[in-house]
Amino acid sequence: MLKKYKVILLILVTSLISLVYIPSYRTSYATTLQEKIRIITGSAIRLRSAPQTTASEVTRLSIGTLVKEIGKSDKKEKIGQQEDFWYQVVLADGKQGWVFGGFAEAFEESKKGQIYTKLIDDRLKAKTSFSDQVDLVNFLERTIKEVKTPEVIAELELGYLLALRQSVHSIPVDKQSDAQYKNWLKKHESKLVYSEPSGEWEIQSEQLWNLQKKYSSLAVGEKIAWEASQNTLPGECEGYLPCYISILGLTSASYLQLYPTGAHSQEALKTIADEIDTYVEDMDKKEPTYTFPNDAETRKDLQDSLAEVRKKLSGLPAAKTSSLFKQMDKIAQKFR
Repeated sequence: MLKKYKVILLILVTSLISLVYIPSYRTSYATTLQEKIRIITGSAIRLRSAPQTTASEVTRLSIGTLVKEIGKSDKKEKIGQQEDFWYQVVLADGKQGWVFGGFAEAFEESKKGQIYTKLIDDRLKAKTSFSDQVDLVNFLERTIKEVKTPEVIAELELGYLLALRQSVHSIPVDKQSDAQYKNWLKKHESKLVYSEPSGEWEIQSEQLWNLQKKYSSLAVGEKIAWEASQNTLPGECEGYLPCYISILGLTSASYLQLYPTGAHSQEALKTIADEIDTYVEDMDKKEPTYTFPNDAETRKDLQDSLAEVRKKLSGLPAAKTSSLFKQMDKIAQKFR
């Protein structure tokens, strides 16, 4: 009888122990099941069969590709200027391999906007090839459709135009008729303009100014306006003074009209002041560098250009524009 009670008691104790440990086991198991996602931050990144640069290549990954992390190397490795772990990952199509951590950052859906904008900033600053820039443009075309936050969409749309600008700038002038370049230019021709003097393609400034107007109520609007003011305009003034002053009105002065106290306001104002000082100094030389008005029509062009710049700078404090306006008056009075 006593032996029977001992058996029952042993069963009860074992059951209690099991109940005590089950919760901690389940918690650990749930943690193990949590997926770790990484985003590829470069273009044509090699997925290798083993965590080493000499391992065979499984495939190549484009920028923005999401992969599931399932393992990590025991120690870090230094490749170039980067030191990081290798990560074993699974692709959406089931392929597995190892990717170097310097090209695969942690990804969280809740922080998608921040991750995308940082990725864009980093890639735009990097000196990359035409194919890498094409990869970035294509990535941005996809992600613009994914996000819902206006601020993030604005950053992505700006990044798209800047990446497109970099891509066309990297096309060799003597190879624009090559298939890969020709097709790329054809695909995006509605946003581009050809500059005869340089033989290069540029982003239409109108694309950037329209984007600024679209997001003028957001903080990023100032950033867009600055990029628009720095965008290269097609053509060449060929020394014609009214043309140069007109460009000031279309670029730096337009930025200041919108953002008189913007982050780049001092830089923009200095650009205008320095150029005007150069013209004032040049117009009194025996052999001037620039072509100054010599008939009624060209004088009117000059007066109109000066008036446009002055109008756009009217929102700035007088203390900041007084000396500039005096210099502009010297030009206006000489060529009335």
